[in-house]
Amino acid sequence: LSQREAASYRPERIRTLPVRPGDTVEGFVARMAGEPHAEELFRILNDIPPGTPVQARPVVKVIVE
Repeated sequence: LSQREAASYRPERIRTLPVRPGDTVEGFVARMAGEPHAEELFRILNDIPPGTPVQARPVVKVIVE
């Protein structure tokens, strides 16, 4: 990275969000706007297999700026 590129880099952070009845994977993925491969990353972070809905759990992790 050049010095200019490094100065423009903003680290991403992980935030935990509560899971409420009716919440969906798609809804949480929408909160990760701009993240390449957001659904796959969301599923990896939360150990949710492909094609599986968000199940009863207290919180999930999402990437935020």
